[in-house]
Amino acid sequence: MTTRTLGAHLKHLRQAKKLTQNDLASQLHVSRQTISSWETDRNQPDLTTIQQLANFYQVSLDTLVADRPADKMMTTKPQRAIVVIWALLAVLTIERITQMSTFSGYHWVDFLWCWLIGLLGVSWWSKRHHSSRTTTYLVAGGLLIFAGLGITSGLVNAFDMGFGLTNTCFLSGVVALITAIISIRRQRQTN
Repeated sequence: MTTRTLGAHLKHLRQAKKLTQNDLASQLHVSRQTISSWETDRNQPDLTTIQQLANFYQVSLDTLVADRPADKMMTTKPQRAIVVIWALLAVLTIERITQMSTFSGYHWVDFLWCWLIGLLGVSWWSKRHHSSRTTTYLVAGGLLIFAGLGITSGLVNAFDMGFGLTNTCFLSGVVALITAIISIRRQRQTN
């Protein structure tokens, strides 16, 4: 298993922010050639510059300089929550198809399904325009709202959904709540 060098990691972070070497050089007040030499591992930035880079990319020093396997390097906390969102989408889709309910019950499940699709879109957009930390909080916030809607609708049997959809909404809300809490706790531990 190969490991990612500091230079490769710096290049990946720069490209993830959609910056050119010139853009980054002007932000850090260094030459483009200096950025290039860091990214190709010809030179290493000094400790002060590494701290400046960590602040600029909104990552911890450990994250920036850690020597980890390349395929595991950029697995972020929001990605864990995204897997849960896809699982919730699958469960809601299966339950929507297989359970008997009223039209208003079906529409409520459709709304919850659309909320999760919207959350995936927000996550995708945020990953390209913001830090991993911001994305984590956006996804966790969306999951908390979904959890509140799902748990409440399940507890009060909103829209007279029937036993199957009521339990599905309630349990989906509980799973979303747990996922949001874990995401926020992990993000706070890394800060």
